[in-house]
Amino acid sequence: MFDQLKLEWFKFRKSGVFQILSLLYLLLLPLQLAAVQSMKISVPGLSAQVLVQFPTVWSFLAYSGSWLVYFFWGFFAIYIFTSEFSQKTFRQNIISGLTRSKLYWGKVTYLLLLALLSTAYFSIWAIIFGWANQVPESGFGMTDRMIMIPKFFLMCTGYMTLGIIAATLNRKTAMSVFLYFAYTIFLEPMIRWLMHRRIFDGRSMLFYPANSFEDLTPIPLGDVAITQDLAEQTNRSMNLNSQEAIITSIIYIVLLLTAGWLLIKYRDL
Repeated sequence: MFDQLKLEWFKFRKSGVFQILSLLYLLLLPLQLAAVQSMKISVPGLSAQVLVQFPTVWSFLAYSGSWLVYFFWGFFAIYIFTSEFSQKTFRQNIISGLTRSKLYWGKVTYLLLLALLSTAYFSIWAIIFGWANQVPESGFGMTDRMIMIPKFFLMCTGYMTLGIIAATLNRKTAMSVFLYFAYTIFLEPMIRWLMHRRIFDGRSMLFYPANSFEDLTPIPLGDVAITQDLAEQTNRSMNLNSQEAIITSIIYIVLLLTAGWLLIKYRDL
């Protein structure tokens, strides 16, 4: 597996797509916090400064960073598969002696490493800004909400697996990207709100793949006084709790990776 990981690294390290997406992620993640830190808001009960202090910085950066992951790494997961299909290198590697299993799981491992590095980078900036903006009399609080670290990793992995499924289903970059965004933005919400909700009562409509990944890093409304009541109502009716989101996401990640593997294994290349 290590050899496959090295192979994937050498394939894409000089890719313009990888370099641009990596640079954007590296720059935009801390810039989001810097922009919030520079905001001057004088509305009672609404403070931008609290978003860059412990423990809220963990939740806020995870939420804002999830948008970068959704767009950048979801697309990149699609790209590393569809580029191989379009250039016929996937088939050529098999002719050269590699198995479908090694090729598929090598790419999955590469994406998991990328998710791990993205999570480490997220953690570093959360600690830096939280430390720099901590109010002394409020206590340190760095370890509060560090559960956001594994949740951020799961969120990264979740969106990547959705990208993998889109790529292995269609195998053309443009159409796969369309499927990825169409499902997460339109199709799943329509199924949940227009169909599922009318048939089943309760919260079962929340347990869908994209929604589960999204609820790993929800917007921290409860940390701002002016939105605390809204947060309590929203969390009860529209969001999975932390444990539900983690368990559901793990299950979907395993199922989606397995489905992607079966598509690679049994379909013609």
